[in-house]
Amino acid sequence: MLDFAAAQPVGEIVARFPAASRVFARHSIDFCCGGRKPLEAACSERGLAADVLLGELREEATRSSGEEVRDWTEAPLAQLVGHILVRYHAPLRAELPRLDALAGRAHAAHGDGTLAPFSAIAAQLGALRAELEDHMQKEEIVLFPAVKRLERTALDGSAAIDPLCGSIAYPIRAMVHEHVEAAGHLAELRRLTDGYRIPDGACGTVISLIAGLEELESELHRHIHLENEILFPRAEKLAQSQRHPEEATL
Repeated sequence: MLDFAAAQPVGEIVARFPAASRVFARHSIDFCCGGRKPLEAACSERGLAADVLLGELREEATRSSGEEVRDWTEAPLAQLVGHILVRYHAPLRAELPRLDALAGRAHAAHGDGTLAPFSAIAAQLGALRAELEDHMQKEEIVLFPAVKRLERTALDGSAAIDPLCGSIAYPIRAMVHEHVEAAGHLAELRRLTDGYRIPDGACGTVISLIAGLEELESELHRHIHLENEILFPRAEKLAQSQRHPEEATL
């Protein structure tokens, strides 16, 4: 039976128990870019009692006990990269243009009237789309292949290589910074839509747009968490062990 503690970082909790993301999402607790924060501190910021949230996490663990969940903290890094590409990158490339088109139609039909500030929503979404598409391309062309080369080097026992002519920590740091920027756009979209509230009298386009934005936030939080809290730390640890083989046995 999984158990949780108030001193645990929220990102670590989700890494070991992915269904915890449901609990944190209900309470707007950031488990991706804010994943290093202890549960107790995250609760305090939201005005929540840590004991109450711990109870909810234990209830969720009981409900989810029959679900088959892959432990990505132990899986081969190449498999984790493949999972990210299929589960998050490919759907995101399809969803972003769809939401962009919906935002454009909503603005054309309603302007910035009583329903929502659609021009600001479209601008935020457009900026987020441009950043994410560029971000994913950099991961797929540079960082992810480097991670897989590091793992192959460790597995076949070949001489340690530096796949990026420097430290893999530098591109990882850049990707984490871009994750923070993406999270900022998501927070602004949440604000502009009043917490993704469907306005009274909303047409199908507006309903689809706001529901899609809420789902985009949920998916991106899981996506960013998987990279920030599992893939990147594991890759950096592997790179460090290859630069200093004697440290791997300590």
